[in-house]
Amino acid sequence: MPGISLIYNLKQSIEELFPNINLAIRQSIHNNDFKIIDLLKTKNLFIAGTKYENYPLDFLRNDEFKVILEGKIYNKSVGQINKEINSIIRKIGDKVALKMSVLKFISETDGDYLFLIYDSKKEMLFLFNDLLGRLPFYFTLWKSNIIISREIRFLSNILENRDYDKIGIAQSLLFGYPLGERTFIENFNRVPPASLIFISLKSGEWENSRLYNFNFEIKEHSNLSMQKCTDELIDLLTESCKARLSPNAKNVLSLSGGLDSRALAIILKSTMLDFSTATYLGYKEFADKDAVGAEEIARRLNLKWELIKVGTPKGIDVNKLIKYKNGLNTLSSVFLLTFYEQLVHKFGKNMVYITGDGGDKIFPDHRPAQKIRSLKELAEYLISNKYFFTPAKIERLLGIKEADLIEGITTLLYSYPEQGLEFKFERFTIVERGIKWLFEGEDRNRFFFWSVAPYYGQFVFNYAMNVPDNLKSGHKLYNNFLARLSPELLKVKNALWNVPADSSDIRFRTFNFMKDTVYPKLPGAVKRRLRMMITKTAKIDLTNHKQMNELVEKLSNNKIISNYFSVNELKKTKVMNKTEFYLLLTILLAIDDIEPSESILDSYYEQEFI
Repeated sequence: MPGISLIYNLKQSIEELFPNINLAIRQSIHNNDFKIIDLLKTKNLFIAGTKYENYPLDFLRNDEFKVILEGKIYNKSVGQINKEINSIIRKIGDKVALKMSVLKFISETDGDYLFLIYDSKKEMLFLFNDLLGRLPFYFTLWKSNIIISREIRFLSNILENRDYDKIGIAQSLLFGYPLGERTFIENFNRVPPASLIFISLKSGEWENSRLYNFNFEIKEHSNLSMQKCTDELIDLLTESCKARLSPNAKNVLSLSGGLDSRALAIILKSTMLDFSTATYLGYKEFADKDAVGAEEIARRLNLKWELIKVGTPKGIDVNKLIKYKNGLNTLSSVFLLTFYEQLVHKFGKNMVYITGDGGDKIFPDHRPAQKIRSLKELAEYLISNKYFFTPAKIERLLGIKEADLIEGITTLLYSYPEQGLEFKFERFTIVERGIKWLFEGEDRNRFFFWSVAPYYGQFVFNYAMNVPDNLKSGHKLYNNFLARLSPELLKVKNALWNVPADSSDIRFRTFNFMKDTVYPKLPGAVKRRLRMMITKTAKIDLTNHKQMNELVEKLSNNKIISNYFSVNELKKTKVMNKTEFYLLLTILLAIDDIEPSESILDSYYEQEFI
């Protein structure tokens, strides 16, 4: 992953670790476009970065301190950023004042960023990220070493050995991602949003603090009308779009047949700024409907539009994604790598890729459709609505009982700041899936070009999450928002739903009733089958796919994997849907890749994956 990596020993020199460190940083060079930047080295401290030419990672000008900024800030000039960072630095001797100063900065700063600041005189180091945690990074403490990196691979390559987190693996098989701060490696933690990590290089004292946490139970705009909320969101999203487009790069909107990207297309068109749109067609099952809808939207708005065909991914593509995201990006998205490669070929690496990620998080009412009476019931409801592998199947694969899975989820739900169960459900939907699925997906994009999501603009997100849920229910807010932007484009079918998004259309009202009222009350197995039908997710039988079956068999024989998974159950698991297959394969291949041995994928580079 492009970005910052750091190792600090609390007690002694890190000289003996330099072979591991050099290996770890070299293995973060994923292609010929990447290069290593040595940012800082002392007896106990190593900081480096990896980047390609246009990736935003650099020093800010400062005569007294080293100030490293990874990412971009959209609402402030470089001069203003320098001034405010200097103000923060002056508080470095007072931790309480430092925290207050950093919190003020991140509360007022719209961006996707990570700051690292080093004071050589006071021998102090601190780093902090933005309010939403837009650039995922990871932390572990090992043998008095603090290791921090944007890439799991860097952490794992420094350690002599590692253990895997069975609960994290089980959660990944259940929901598609590990929950809370977990990854699937023991004690490798995802750093939360709005975090400040402080290290005294002189004393070895360190602290990891979370400065802010949203509470989705608080709705500050409860007294506002639908009209007012809609007008404000249009203005805020317009500013978010304008701020993220670059005058010095090719701006490319990923246009689908859904609602989120069409709203961005309308807004970007209204700004008169130069941008293109692109849509993929091919491997993913419902991409044909997306392409039809995208073409119609582009035609009606008179946009520059590229249709890019992607083929079936091969082992070499799978290997790339495993190495890029180390199991934190499911292989069901591997086909996108060829889409991105073609975008780079068409528009150049100096491009800004604009996604509609987050629209489906900020606009709908995410409260559960039925009355929930306890945390345990909420955990069971979440599983019923969201699961991929069944808890029974997970128990057979990993030996983790359903009761233990539920207990882990209830413990997480209890820790949420919201008190009402319906708002805890809302947080799970917005934060767990939003950060663990969407943000990690955007990080996959950043291996190729800078990727932005205007709906996750800080001021857009904050305003939308303070709109009361009664205005969002039944998609009223989103429908009103889209109708204000373009009533005509409401009539274009939402590709996923296969109905127009127009609330005056009986097809939309019927679908909406079924989706929000009937579907959530169905048994979990029925919901799962319906999800597969809507997304056209096929079942596969590995006995009919000799090389894929052989690959799973080989992975089952990996000694590390056999310590965590039931080998017999892995070898017996032949029939599953494609999403399940890719979820399981993601974890197995990531473990195989992390462990110091020849990768199994080396002999499958030209093999097409089902």
